[in-house]
Amino acid sequence: MEASKRNNKLNLLKGFACIGVVFIHIQFPGKIGKLISMVSAYAVPVFFLIAGYYAFGKGTDTLKRRLLKIIKIFVFAYLLFFVYSLLSAANNHKVVQWFADNYTITVLARYIIFCTVSFAIPLWYLLAQIETYIFWYFIVKLKKENIIVKCIPLLFIFYSVLTIVCETKGLAWFYKINFVTRSLSWFALGYYIHSLPKEKIEATNSKILYLFLILGIVIVCLPTLLSLAINISCIGYIPYAVALFLLSLKNSEISICKTMEFLGDKLSLYVYIFHVPVGDLSKMISEKILKIHTQSEIYLWLHPIITLWIVIIISYIFYIVITDVNRKNSNKLITKND
Repeated sequence: MEASKRNNKLNLLKGFACIGVVFIHIQFPGKIGKLISMVSAYAVPVFFLIAGYYAFGKGTDTLKRRLLKIIKIFVFAYLLFFVYSLLSAANNHKVVQWFADNYTITVLARYIIFCTVSFAIPLWYLLAQIETYIFWYFIVKLKKENIIVKCIPLLFIFYSVLTIVCETKGLAWFYKINFVTRSLSWFALGYYIHSLPKEKIEATNSKILYLFLILGIVIVCLPTLLSLAINISCIGYIPYAVALFLLSLKNSEISICKTMEFLGDKLSLYVYIFHVPVGDLSKMISEKILKIHTQSEIYLWLHPIITLWIVIIISYIFYIVITDVNRKNSNKLITKND
């Protein structure tokens, strides 16, 4: 199946997904806030699906370039969170304790095994991506892609069992985070979907996909709504995310909302990187400088929305600056070659 040069619907999906990421980490209050957070958590599987989708047919050179790009992004994001977290520790006179808590053999092992950076929780996504691309690089080099594709059902069984056990027993969140279940499973599925004929995707009944979408959302929300003894919400993300993804592949050239498409295409990564520090800083400014009661019901409802708008503005400014720098560097390189 040939990928179109520009998939407007996937960009649209990425735009909504990056908004979802903000609402996962900066939640609205009460049970409604919990449900919004749960429903928004389709976002990360979708990003992994898209990464796998665009990995189809790509050789080791392309995978290596993408891996290096992700590593650079991770280093930048890590330094951002490092400085932010260290300054917070310094403000509380706990710098020594901060280093003791965050730089031990055990903590460093979590980076690799559980893709976890304790002072920068959202960065697990980038760590999982890095490990997935390293793994996939060797899979492509050895031409074993079909073996991984055949293992997709097993990967999702592992993902479901591990997540259900961890969430039901209330274990620390990082125990369910690893690149095999949280990244590779979705990545491989996205890769497989790209291998399907375009006609088969287009012929998929949209009503059935919407049915699976609704079913997935219901399963995701059930444990919160009914206080089930066994938390099966993770299972719901499979039909939920896959249905959204397939709907985005149908008539992908159609543009629905250029603003949201731009957000997904150009700003989603920056929104992902900046949203937690921006949320914390906006709360601190509201509390310390503006003297706003940050535990009031009104503020708790407004905070995620205000954070979203601020982080989008910052992401846009950052995008403009980066684009301008890259353009100037390109012009310098052309002038030098001339």
